Amino acid sequence: MNIDDIVAFSQTPEAIAQTAAFIRRHGGPLYGTDPKYPDLIVQVSPDGTRRFGRFINRQFIECEPREKKDTDAT
Repeated sequence: MNIDDIVAFSQTPEAIAQTAAFIRRHGGPLYGTDPKYPDLIVQVSPDGTRRFGRFINRQFIECEPREKKDTDAT
């Protein structure tokens, strides 16, 4: 298997599900994004709890999400 095959497989629903199951088995959180809050990271705990925040000095710091406002500079 070459690197192109690995990258292609990593983006399949099967690989994503396997990765999520592995993380849940080991009790670690999953991280992702939410289009409503493009400047924040979403932390999803194994129990499904969602928290919004940022990584600062390699630590997840929770903060209150605010929807991005469209401002026109004209």
